Amino acid sequence: MFELLRRLTVMVVIGAGVVTYVYVPEAVVRLNAEDPLDWYESSYAPQSKLGATGYAESFLRSEQAMLPPAEFLACHLEGRVKEISGPEWKTIVQALEAAPPGSEATDGGRFFATDAPLVGEVLAWMQEMQETGSTELAKTSGGNFLYLRYADDAKPWFASLSVVGPTDVSWSSAPVELRNPCRRFVVYLLPLAGLIYLTPPRPRKLAPDALRFPRLSIVLTDVIGFTLTTFMFAAPMLIVIGRGGLAPLLDFGFDGFGPVTLVFWLLGTISFSLLVIAGGQAVRQVVLLPDGLRDVSWRRDVTVRFDEIALVEPIVVSFPTGLRRLIWIVGILARSPILISQVLMFGYARHPGLDVRLRKGSTLRIVALPGMERILDACRAAGIRIADPNHQLMQPATSAQSSATSPG
Repeated sequence: MFELLRRLTVMVVIGAGVVTYVYVPEAVVRLNAEDPLDWYESSYAPQSKLGATGYAESFLRSEQAMLPPAEFLACHLEGRVKEISGPEWKTIVQALEAAPPGSEATDGGRFFATDAPLVGEVLAWMQEMQETGSTELAKTSGGNFLYLRYADDAKPWFASLSVVGPTDVSWSSAPVELRNPCRRFVVYLLPLAGLIYLTPPRPRKLAPDALRFPRLSIVLTDVIGFTLTTFMFAAPMLIVIGRGGLAPLLDFGFDGFGPVTLVFWLLGTISFSLLVIAGGQAVRQVVLLPDGLRDVSWRRDVTVRFDEIALVEPIVVSFPTGLRRLIWIVGILARSPILISQVLMFGYARHPGLDVRLRKGSTLRIVALPGMERILDACRAAGIRIADPNHQLMQPATSAQSSATSPG
């Protein structure tokens, strides 16, 4: 059980690393310096669009009466401006003024977390105005956009404050530490996962000649299991975040991503079964005793005498056909080479094994354990009936043993 808990703990830590790597906040705040002259020119400059729409807009602008700059500014800012002041804002103003002139909104500006002290106060004020139905914020685009006016200097200075989410164009311009605030924890979680996997002691060998699975085979199974499980767990998150936010991840509505997430996580559960298999292999040992055998697994530790064994049946264990076909269908529909490669690697694998049937009715199954021939030889020498792969009984080696243990 300890080996299974070790792998489960490692998988939980890796899963936490995946979540911290892909997690994004709902929004960040972008401040960008604004020039009132640009507003004025863009409002009255002729349109350069082609076609009927561009011609109509150009005609309307040519017929539109030009307001004086002061009156235009008051009209443009009405219902979407807030006064700011103080030395803290002065520092931000100076930083924005130092940005390259004429930079685009998606390239320039300064980003803040929504809980940053200064911008947090502005957002709280905007929310209060929205909740109270104040007309002071009539044009703030649902509380996501606002102009700031810094008037401590002789000449008023303006900036735009916008709430940017993962679906916005300027989201990619935000610093990584704001877009992925928890990503820094990955450098601690992944080494912790490796430490948990490598540090605890391994099961000791019960006897010098005990039959065990090779250490390299167990490690390779673990590596494949961790890789596939992590990929299946993380793939929906990466796809959903690319579409904006984590909300659709478990949304089973028409536009939700819940069904795809469910399929990926189901395949991740199947991949996790490799870790369960590796944990069982790490513990499994069979010790041949003079009068029987001892079978140790993560569920039991039993000693069986040869006279308690009724039959030893060679078997071949393969991947369930129905599950293999299901993964084939999902892989083809999703156009996923990962799923198809899983079927090719594991779906057609066949592993030899032994079913040791006891006289009391229970069965010990031993699968793919190196050195199983020694078990068969010991059972033959003890006069135990052996069935061939076609389920036909094979008589023991000696005639005396054959007469003593004949079927029926």
